[in-house]
Order: sequence, then structure tokens, then C-alpha cells
Amino acid sequence: MTTITLVFGALLTLIGLADFFYEGMHSPTLLFPSLLGILLIICSLVSSDPKLHRKAMKGAALVALFGFAATVSSFWNLLFSLKKITFATHSEMIANSATALLCLIFLTRCFQEFLVSRSRKKE
Repeated sequence: MTTITLVFGALLTLIGLADFFYEGMHSPTLLFPSLLGILLIICSLVSSDPKLHRKAMKGAALVALFGFAATVSSFWNLLFSLKKITFATHSEMIANSATALLCLIFLTRCFQEFLVSRSRKKE
């Protein structure tokens, strides 16, 4: 799970940086996906310590949940306006939608891992 967290953190960081530089570096709020990515990378690095692994992964899941909750509205807006959207005018909406989707996939993977570890404990 540590590697998966690192990969998702890197993807989110790249999304945020790409949108920030594409938009001309005028708004720091475009770096929100990068902030989430950096937090996931930190959680991944902390989880390499066996004593802190469980807490770090719970922290990573919390970061992903926060990221999904903060960007899910952009995902729905993108779905409803797909017919008339162009990348040049709505790059922030696309970046936030990608952030919401990545956070949702990561949360799903966290939940799967939780169920697997729970079944291993019972055995």
C-alpha cells in the first residue's frame, strides 16, 4: 500500500503542477491537487516505519477523502457540461475532476486493503 500511496501522490502532484503552469502561474489555488499529492507522499514515506504504518495509511485515506470531498463538485460539473467543454477554457475543472477521480480510486483501494487485512486477522 505504501507504493500505491506514493504513485497516487506523484500523480496528484503532477496534475496540480501541470494545471498551475498551463494557466500561467497566476493562481495558487490551482496547486490544491499538488498539496494533496505531497501529503500523500509524506504519508507514504512515514508508513515505511512499521510502527507508524497503520496511522500513516489512515492519514493517507483521510487526505484522499478530503481531496475527494473538496473536488467532487467539479467532477459533476464536468459530466454535465461535457458537450460544450474545451480544455483551454476549463482546465481547472478538468484538473479538479481528475483529482476527484484519483482520490476516489485511492479510497477504494484503501478500503479493499482494509478488508483484506481484516480477513487475515480473523484467520
